Amino acid sequence: MTSLPATSIAPLHPSFPTHSSGAKSVVGRPKASPRRSRAAPTERNRDGKESCARTLLADGRGLLGAQSVDINFNDMTCRSFEKNGIYDLGELIIDTRGTDLLIEQLDDERVLTGRGGHHIDCRILFRHAYGRMVCRLGVDRLTTDTHIGLIESRSLKEVQSFSFSRPRHVGHDGGGALWTHLEYRASPLNEIQGLTWRGGSLRLSSITLIP
Repeated sequence: MTSLPATSIAPLHPSFPTHSSGAKSVVGRPKASPRRSRAAPTERNRDGKESCARTLLADGRGLLGAQSVDINFNDMTCRSFEKNGIYDLGELIIDTRGTDLLIEQLDDERVLTGRGGHHIDCRILFRHAYGRMVCRLGVDRLTTDTHIGLIESRSLKEVQSFSFSRPRHVGHDGGGALWTHLEYRASPLNEIQGLTWRGGSLRLSSITLIP
């Protein structure tokens, strides 16, 4: 089993700004309707990010990993990942989408988490596809429900998911932290190549990937 070394890498694709252009009106004539573009700027930006992320996947997507990989955030440097960025961390590719993420020190270990109180919407992709994944994660003081989805390698869409729910009668202080191991075993030809993370903030401690 190989371990990823501590790295500090700038965003591969930090942002996708939206540009707009004004239209001149002609005196005495009705204002011409603007031409309909093939895709709105936000759609083009989304497509561009998707293409950028896929170029980092081995063979585009679906190529099986040859050996087990242990990704431990405790081995990485504390740092932040700005929103709308794609970050290449070797076997791990972080697509932050609309929310900042960070690696921070928590008690006696470092974890990947989101900024407190922010709604998370990100993807954590693997460069290769794997038949088995074991992820150690924690939940503490949820302000909203949290959703984790498993991304299938051929379609890059969710095939399984689970959620942590915050009871409606509970205040901001949930009373404690829940830590658990999520283990998933895919069927042949349906290997997974990443996670989606939406909603409240989690704390990811480690991810073990096994062919």
